[in-house]
Amino acid sequence: MKRIRQTTSWLVVGLVVSLLAASGCAGNSAGSQGNKEASGKPYAGQVLRVAMWGGGWQAAQKEVVGKSFEEATGAKVEYVSGNPRDHIAKMLAAKGQEPPFDVVQLDDATEELAASQGLLAKMSEKDIPELKELFKEAFMNGEYGPGFVFTQIGIAYNAERFQQNGVPAPRRVSDLWNPKLKSKVAVPGLGTVMGPIALTATAIEFGGSQADIAPGLAKLKELNPIVYTDSAQVETMFTNNEIWAALWIDGRTYSLAAKNYPIKFVRPIVGNKGLVGLSSFDTVSIVQGTKKTALADLWVRRQLSAEAGVAFAKRGNYGPTNTKAAAELAKDPKYKEQFISDPKDLSKTLRLDNHELNQEIAAWFEKWGKALAK
Repeated sequence: MKRIRQTTSWLVVGLVVSLLAASGCAGNSAGSQGNKEASGKPYAGQVLRVAMWGGGWQAAQKEVVGKSFEEATGAKVEYVSGNPRDHIAKMLAAKGQEPPFDVVQLDDATEELAASQGLLAKMSEKDIPELKELFKEAFMNGEYGPGFVFTQIGIAYNAERFQQNGVPAPRRVSDLWNPKLKSKVAVPGLGTVMGPIALTATAIEFGGSQADIAPGLAKLKELNPIVYTDSAQVETMFTNNEIWAALWIDGRTYSLAAKNYPIKFVRPIVGNKGLVGLSSFDTVSIVQGTKKTALADLWVRRQLSAEAGVAFAKRGNYGPTNTKAAAELAKDPKYKEQFISDPKDLSKTLRLDNHELNQEIAAWFEKWGKALAK
């Protein structure tokens, strides 16, 4: 809420105060507190600032978490739209001062960076019991905010085009190098959330590792794919028949399939050490220095709940990290196939060492630019 500039004369101010006092409407803090307690909503009138992605993601979060949160607490939520890098830049700029928001959603790599800079508060099961219900893999950064959903990165492909052109359904990352797919494959740019893990998967598939991305860069140069910068671009390329396959995220793939597009999603085999699929997490964290810790705790509890996990999975097509939510979804054959519900399967997915990634990402960009410059 913007603060109204005070231009009213002292005479008018005095008149307004007198009228309020005469009508008994001036009130006092004790009376206001009593009204809040009587309503069962002690946070009425407060505003919680929550930073997250915008668009459809934010709309779903408002419906799944925000609406019930406001009803239960009486507080209002102010949504701050942006990507994780935008959010961390704002937090760094305000370090040592009042933070720009109270709760923030990040990707796991950005959260590791934020935690290392002292920008996030630690969490405990005492304050947030729902932490006990999460997959252990959700705790990438120790006591800092856990993942509340996990994103699967895999191969999205046009099943009709594959069949029409005699291309077998893909099973592993290297299947994208089929000559029949030449100029019909898209991969994420390094600046996207999916980019670093897609590059790492390619490196592993062709004999490298996260510490040795050279084989991945060499094979990507050979593939000469279309490099995308956002998911809206991928959807457009699929529907315009510009591409037949892409290393893409599960949620957007299933959303496109819901529009009757003949697209399928595969968790690919990566390398020869039992890895199947690629995963990253979207996290929820409390910002260090917020004066609304108790209210922020309530948001996080609702965010991590089984109820919210099931609802967001059905609406947003991203798997929950709450084990109770995953088990509930697995009762439906559709969701059992779509989401990972067995911890053993989640443990087999490729996940990055985010500390190492944040240390090396600048060098990666330099190598990426040299290898894929056109």
